[in-house]
Amino acid sequence: HRFRVGQSTMVGARLILRAGVRTLTVEAGWPRVPGDGIVRGGGLANARIGHFGNAKANEDFLLVQPNTDAPPRWLILEPTGARAQLHEDRLRRHITKLLNLN
Repeated sequence: HRFRVGQSTMVGARLILRAGVRTLTVEAGWPRVPGDGIVRGGGLANARIGHFGNAKANEDFLLVQPNTDAPPRWLILEPTGARAQLHEDRLRRHITKLLNLN
């Protein structure tokens, strides 16, 4: 699966979940060849969660490795440019929205 992040092309996987008319798409990948571009912000990979018909609920993520001794971790890329660590509760909100539980 290929998807665009800025001017770069990420190559990876896509998961599509459907619940009635609602659709949640999860994409994750990284540039595989030099022509694909780069992961901006010092990251290893990018990911995106998208809600069909509700673009305000979409989120972008960046996989970073702060140093060689630490395991990689996912950060949320806020629209303001801020970054916050991704926690399970944030992912749970996306599933809740898909299932229309709120």
